[in-house]
Amino acid sequence: WDLYDVSLLKAGKASMVVNGGEQYVYEKDIRITPVERDGMLYVPSDTLLELLGYGRSKTEYVPGYNRFLSYSFNMNYELTEMENYTWVYTTVGTKDARINGRSTTLTHPLYAENGIIWVPLSYLEICHGKVVTALGDGSYILSSNAVSESVRASAIGALPCLD
Repeated sequence: WDLYDVSLLKAGKASMVVNGGEQYVYEKDIRITPVERDGMLYVPSDTLLELLGYGRSKTEYVPGYNRFLSYSFNMNYELTEMENYTWVYTTVGTKDARINGRSTTLTHPLYAENGIIWVPLSYLEICHGKVVTALGDGSYILSSNAVSESVRASAIGALPCLD
């Protein structure tokens, strides 16, 4: 598969593909699946750790302030310095967010339900520079760059593994 630096998710499916490998969307309870809402796919906030890069990201919910924080970075080629450092916070239920201290507006707010903070893929696009591509039928590609036709074809070919 041509799916390096690409994630594939589908509404109602407990598995996802991240960098060509299959894993659960929500390890704590594999019955939890992504949900389409208001024309966007939402995932549990814990999923962001994988989607933003395991070991290169952190998320936290601060209940007293109803704030969700996320942080991500990349390393340079020599692995000596952090690059593309991004930290974001938003109040759950609002479209207001701060990216590295600058105010921005989200297209879809985060929401809380049954003790889980649900994050729209559009949050990753707006706040962390990811590209969201809807494939239809509740399927989405999340990548760092625009999706080529070969990547799109590989992603569509990988969809059956999510069933």
